[in-house]
Amino acid sequence: MTVRDIMNTDVVTVSPETDVRDLVQLLAQHRISGVPVVGREGELMGVVSATDVVALAAYGGDAARGPGTWDNDEGALDEESASYWRTTDAPLEFVMASATNVPEYQVGDIMTPAVFSVPSTASLPELARFLLRGRIHRALVVDAGELVGIVSAFDVLSAVAQMAELEQGVPL
Repeated sequence: MTVRDIMNTDVVTVSPETDVRDLVQLLAQHRISGVPVVGREGELMGVVSATDVVALAAYGGDAARGPGTWDNDEGALDEESASYWRTTDAPLEFVMASATNVPEYQVGDIMTPAVFSVPSTASLPELARFLLRGRIHRALVVDAGELVGIVSAFDVLSAVAQMAELEQGVPL
C-alpha cells in the first residue's frame, strides 16, 4: 500500500491574498484545521491553519505566530514550529469568533512558509516514519512539483485498521 492509495485528492487551497476571515469560513465549512497556500502559478508557498488564526487573535500583526515560529533557530522539525500540522484544541466556533476580533489580515501575513511533502509512491511505513520524524499530523502529496493530494496520520491509522480487518476477518 502506498500514499496514493490513502491520500485525499480533493485538496482545499487558498492564496496568500485570501482574507483571514474568508480562511476561517473555509476551514469551518470543510471542517478542516489547515490548508496549503498556493501562488498564482500554482506553486506551493506554505501552509496556514486555525492555530495561526488563534495566534493572530492572541498576538496580533507581526507576532501572529507568537513564540516558536519558523524564524527561530529550532528549525522546521520543532513541534512548536509546525503549528500548521498540529491539531488545534480550539473548536472551530472559537476560531470563527477569534477571526472576527482581529483587523483585516491576509493569509500571507500569518502563513508558515514551509511545506512538508511526500511523493504518492511512498510506502505506508515510509509515510509513518516521515510523520513521526517530523512530529507532524499531515503531509502534502507532491509529484513532479505538483500538489496531487494530502494525507494525514488519521489516514494511516484507517489504512492499518482496514489491513487488520482483512487479515483477521473481524471489524475493529
